[in-house]
Amino acid sequence: MGDVGRNVTAVVRDRSLRLVLFAFAMFRPTESAQWIAILVYAYRDGGTGAMGVAAVALLAPAAVLAPFVAQIGDRMPRERALALSYLAQGLSAGLTAAALAAELPSPFVYATAVVLNVAITATRPTHLSVLPELAETPAQLTAANALTSSLEGFAIFIGPLLAGVMIAVEGPWLVFAVMGVALTVMGLAVLAVHARSRLVTTTSPTGGRPRGIP
Repeated sequence: MGDVGRNVTAVVRDRSLRLVLFAFAMFRPTESAQWIAILVYAYRDGGTGAMGVAAVALLAPAAVLAPFVAQIGDRMPRERALALSYLAQGLSAGLTAAALAAELPSPFVYATAVVLNVAITATRPTHLSVLPELAETPAQLTAANALTSSLEGFAIFIGPLLAGVMIAVEGPWLVFAVMGVALTVMGLAVLAVHARSRLVTTTSPTGGRPRGIP
């Protein structure tokens, strides 16, 4: 337990890892909350049938585009890709909140929510791939991954709870408004993160194996 505590402390004390994990702690509950919010909106708009249509409309584009969106982290520094994913979510969540607050027709609401859910698909793989570039030791990386898993479990309960409270207070638009502000702030914060090392694939003239270059 002592080693575990020291590793977790090392993660928390590291500025870059702390920012990345705190951003994930904001992202994960809001990811769950926005699903509750959009389904509540769909139910109010057209009943259970509309809920089913909304779920398919949101899931299908995200599922199709996820393999391509997830590769963004391989085409630029991963910490930048992570920041951009949060900023994209913040913008699209803000647009969804505005469409809901203005009571625009449902196609406008669903269109912005689709963009949001496509942006969400980039976050988890990019987050997991950037941790090895930020951790100083294998033990620190293990602790960062463990904290990520803990945040995933925590979000299962806190996300729907927060969604229920905000929907009861103001309506679904408030969920997206809070998500927009939180993830925009986190995206700007993650822009300050810089990886210590980066893994690149290189081949020696005689045909060597890929290796990491700091």
